[in-house]
Amino acid sequence: MMKKLYVVRHCEASGNNPEAPLSPLGIQQSERVAAFLKQECGTSVTRLITSPLCRAKQTADIISQKAFGDGIKSDLKDNLEELKLGDTTNHSGDIWDHLRKLFENKEYAFPNGESILKVGNRVRELLNELNENNVDNPAILVTHRVTMTLLLHEFDREIGFEHCKNMQNVDVYLVTAMNSSSRVERIWRIPVLS
Repeated sequence: MMKKLYVVRHCEASGNNPEAPLSPLGIQQSERVAAFLKQECGTSVTRLITSPLCRAKQTADIISQKAFGDGIKSDLKDNLEELKLGDTTNHSGDIWDHLRKLFENKEYAFPNGESILKVGNRVRELLNELNENNVDNPAILVTHRVTMTLLLHEFDREIGFEHCKNMQNVDVYLVTAMNSSSRVERIWRIPVLS
């Protein structure tokens, strides 16, 4: 049995806090992702699972409305929330230095933050749930940069920090899993809107 997962990084937001909505550009990006996914998937998608954070949920809602005519409701899953970085005030460096440290030491977490290991476990729980449901139809997952990287890492062990750093503000990957093998490919391209 072959399974397909379309993994989407949310579109541009007006900020990085949990309640930050999509920016006007992010709304346009979401419409383009919806058009792209409609071309890619047709009507075969039966599940749309999203992080409950505002920017991801808004991205998913626009995908649902524009690609599937609200035929698919977003299923909110905390498993897809972004890594909580925590308090890095007493640590030198920028965000990428902090993330590199977390990727290099998967059990480490900054105060009030999460480790890569913890987020990876959240992602694995969701993937196990999807696998147990044995649904052949493709699913769309809408998430965030680090969480998406760790989700893709479950299927391709080469994906890690550098991949995370180079991920685009809106991105779409297709994971094709069959028996014990899988393939991850970046498929995002901006569609021509009619």
